[in-house]
Amino acid sequence: MRPNDYTYYYFIGIGGIGMSALARHFHHLEKIVNGYDKTETPLTGKLQTEGIKIHFEEKDAQFLKNNFPKDKTLVIYTPAIPKENKELLFFRTENYTLLKRAEILGLICKDYQNIAVAGSHGKTTISTLTAHLLAQSPVGCNAFLGGISNNYNTNYLYSKTSPFVVTEADEYDRSFLQLDPYIEIITATDLDHLDIYHDEATLLANFQQFINKLKPEGTLILNHKLKNKFSLPEKTVTYGLTPAADFWSEIVDYQNGIFSFHTPTKNFYNLQLGIPGDYNIENATAALTALFL
Repeated sequence: MRPNDYTYYYFIGIGGIGMSALARHFHHLEKIVNGYDKTETPLTGKLQTEGIKIHFEEKDAQFLKNNFPKDKTLVIYTPAIPKENKELLFFRTENYTLLKRAEILGLICKDYQNIAVAGSHGKTTISTLTAHLLAQSPVGCNAFLGGISNNYNTNYLYSKTSPFVVTEADEYDRSFLQLDPYIEIITATDLDHLDIYHDEATLLANFQQFINKLKPEGTLILNHKLKNKFSLPEKTVTYGLTPAADFWSEIVDYQNGIFSFHTPTKNFYNLQLGIPGDYNIENATAALTALFL
């Protein structure tokens, strides 16, 4: 299926950070975007001011049938929505086209060179930094972010000409396996989401599946601490805060976020991130590495 071929896009759980970025995407494409969420939030309020219609009570079957023709409507939902949700049950019973958030994101990304950031922490920071660096360059970028960027006051960036799309590759519910990235960044593999993976071996096996989905011409950017955990593709580079990594940074001033960045061929001194802490500088190192591939 082609994700842009529908007239109506209906989001169940539209107030989620990932769902709201997708809603903004289709609204930008001048589609008719509607959605349900259980709770009003500042984010749902912002979506409403942008022209997206949202309601906070579950609509009955007659309302949904009258307003959203089956052959023209794509329903997108988040796994966080309870299975007994009345709207979700209606769309399933009536055989509407339904896709999980991760599935529609994967379809959108097929039209771009996807820079996908995965890992148990740092995803939002690295994806936002990478998107910002590309957006401020002549290349530009599209992005579906896992947080609201202070620079742009949104979690969605659009470029008419850029071949790149930056996404978070969320391991929850194995969502990241819907992507076929051009560049993968993996930050950490701390044991998380035990309801999905149950043990570390299963978690690492799924990260390996994600690595295996890298496009043949693509590159894996791996935290140097993880180098011995996986079977790695030929085009793999490491990053970190040590010269043992291929791309590395040396912190000069923790409080003010000043550091030097070193590639295999070039050195950059007195860079200032603007946010403190070694974790943030390590995240910035991963984002900068993506620009040199």
